[in-house]
Amino acid sequence: MEPWVLGRPSAVERADRATLLCTGPEQTRAAGDRAQTRRWLSLLALVAVGLLPCPAAAQPQRRPTFAEQRSATDDWKACREIEQEGDASGCWKFWLKKYRAIGSEAETAYAEEHLARTSPSRPAKPSKSEVKKPESKPPAPPAGATPEPNVDRTGAAPGAAAGSRRTTSKPRGADEPPAGSAPPAKEIDLDEPEKEPAAPAAPTPPDPGFVPGDVLDFCALRPREDTSRFVKRRTIVFALGNTAPINSDPQLAKVGGAQLARDVFAARFPLGRFYNVITEIPPDPAWATASELSVEDVRRHVLPRSEAQTEQDENDGSDDEGRAAEQRRKKAARREREFVAYSAACADFLAIPRLTAFSVEWIEVEIKTKSATRKLRSPEISLEGSLVIFKRTADTYKRVDEVSASVPGLLDAATDIAASSIPDVDLSLGGLVDTAAKAIQMPPHISALPDAACAIGAAAADGDAGLGGCSRKGHAKAALVPDEIEERAGPTCKKVTADDVEPGEQQEALIQCEVRSRAAQLVRQLQKDARSVEGWYLHAPRQTGVEDDPEAPAISLGEEEALKVGYGFVALDAKGERLAFYKATDIGPGGEVGLQKPSELSLRLGDDVPEGTSLKEYPQIGISLMPYFGPAFLTWNYGRTTKEMAEGGVTYDLASTMIGGGVNVSYDLSGLIGLAELYLRIGGGAYAGVGGADTTLIAVPIDVAFEKGFYLGRVAAWYLGLGFTTTQIIVSTAETDGGGIAQDMSVAVYGALVRTGFDFLVHPDVSLRLECVARLNFNQAQYKTSEDEPLENNWGDREDHYMSFAPTGALQWTF
Repeated sequence: MEPWVLGRPSAVERADRATLLCTGPEQTRAAGDRAQTRRWLSLLALVAVGLLPCPAAAQPQRRPTFAEQRSATDDWKACREIEQEGDASGCWKFWLKKYRAIGSEAETAYAEEHLARTSPSRPAKPSKSEVKKPESKPPAPPAGATPEPNVDRTGAAPGAAAGSRRTTSKPRGADEPPAGSAPPAKEIDLDEPEKEPAAPAAPTPPDPGFVPGDVLDFCALRPREDTSRFVKRRTIVFALGNTAPINSDPQLAKVGGAQLARDVFAARFPLGRFYNVITEIPPDPAWATASELSVEDVRRHVLPRSEAQTEQDENDGSDDEGRAAEQRRKKAARREREFVAYSAACADFLAIPRLTAFSVEWIEVEIKTKSATRKLRSPEISLEGSLVIFKRTADTYKRVDEVSASVPGLLDAATDIAASSIPDVDLSLGGLVDTAAKAIQMPPHISALPDAACAIGAAAADGDAGLGGCSRKGHAKAALVPDEIEERAGPTCKKVTADDVEPGEQQEALIQCEVRSRAAQLVRQLQKDARSVEGWYLHAPRQTGVEDDPEAPAISLGEEEALKVGYGFVALDAKGERLAFYKATDIGPGGEVGLQKPSELSLRLGDDVPEGTSLKEYPQIGISLMPYFGPAFLTWNYGRTTKEMAEGGVTYDLASTMIGGGVNVSYDLSGLIGLAELYLRIGGGAYAGVGGADTTLIAVPIDVAFEKGFYLGRVAAWYLGLGFTTTQIIVSTAETDGGGIAQDMSVAVYGALVRTGFDFLVHPDVSLRLECVARLNFNQAQYKTSEDEPLENNWGDREDHYMSFAPTGALQWTF
């Protein structure tokens, strides 16, 4: 179910709202039909299409999906909040461009009206005739009831224009809202003229680097008790502890290495399957070995010093700008501690990360840019870390598991080489999909901090809202949302090879890049292992039937639980042996709605299990290594190079066949784009062959391609990949008795890449790949010697392109 974000509707109510949004006064259509969104893949960009408007009576069209309508409403609310702080015309312009066709009439009208405004105006307060006095605080629901917040049944977001009827939903098993919840929704007279409703006081504008986001009130949420399937729970993630050893190295301390590691962990670790409160407060070192903690233990650790001392700190000093900024920082830190202490009384899990080992060695490396080659000092960093997980029962957190990891390993070394060898490939989310909306607000699974004007109350028990009088919006660090799939392709690491960076900046960026990369690699290993811990892994009974296929295997989990396309599930017998392996291919809404609109699965290994069999998540990072081997045949090499001598001649021929291999690194984009078996594949290899007169040819290709797979029943899949390639060619001739001259020549060729083949899954982590790769180089080879000496033997007259056709066999390991 959805958290109570100060009036945010539950998953069931939002699904009802999405249905009613496409219902006019003169026309209706059956609710519950989920249409498919068609997406297309291009060579260098992937975009999602298919957002269509609500149906008209004469020409019915598809209704927006649950996810589309939720996204439209959430971003509408975000623009509304931004408007309270200043000019929101840019936000409204973006909203209309993206959601005009699927937003409700009230949302669209409001956005169009406010787009032209240069400054926000205070919404008019509804008159007494429009608003009914709320009832007194109702009694708490009976045991086991699931509270749900008030909901606007028209689909208009809170704060939308009046003129639509509102009703108040009630918790299942109770006639009144739960104790401590927000007042009942206001009913608006349909005969009254349309007016803008009153809005809560605008939050205090944050410092730069902060963005608005939803405040998740842990104590207003009581997740249902259901052991048959995964339930989205509440988790507090503490800062990465024991990072002081990083700053023991002076050069790492100079760039803030410890803080960088903590920032990367905070941005990358939170899982969308939880409601998360992220804090910069490090855990108590004693918690690493504790078997249990009381709620009071946690509160004592995170709460600030005495109110008197804190107040003195805040009022101390002059009014200069620096002192004011420091006071704001202290107030924000105090607010964070109060909010974490409040949330600790109602959270389900504590995540306690810490470094357990650190080492660094410095080496000299050459960094090449377009204009220069510089020698810099680079740190070779090794990290080990652990994550302790505590689960709350009443007022006690009990230790349930601990996972550990160390980096770098084989996968880390391979991704280092892959990402850094292709500096021009944008592996940021913005480089692969449209993420303009990302800047509007924080992800819904990460809580923002309440505004400074909000009084945080004490939580007596689950279900008692202590933030009921606050704005539902707060502020959070924008850095909590990572923009890179791979740190080495992010802005910090790209700065290392940028052409306009001074040597000092380049050295600093190189050190920061190494720290961030290792920290990110440690996070992904800990995160993968944590997804195997009880209470953290996804699970649900196997269902049968989805909209397009009534016989397809399915599962009730979906968007609500952050299920992604490509996630794996296994069915196990009583001995823990694997009976079947499934992959998610189409994601439903999840939550309570997921029981009626489940996510589709595809059987990849084993025999299909009966309906009702429990399916358990098979966690994977989503990165694969694929070593390959085979021949390569040159298909376009004009002419023959001959050195004519007085007493004869020597003929140098290129090899027509080479032998070699390489390694590909694949990033699974299926969950990001929503298409099954979609990968970004980066690879490098080496081929060699010997031609006439001992002419040696070495080719080193580097390939980048987007690849899409199509299932051919169980086990087998057909793949097609498109991309680009660049190949470094080295040709060496030998001195011969006939007058041949020894020389070494090199050239780089580039062009398009096409790869296709078949993949046969033999284990959830291992598959056999048989494919053919065509490298269609465009430019003609212009040979150069190593010392720019004149070319001998007429090599300058050749017209070589080095187009090649390479059948390969490979094994692919998925981590």
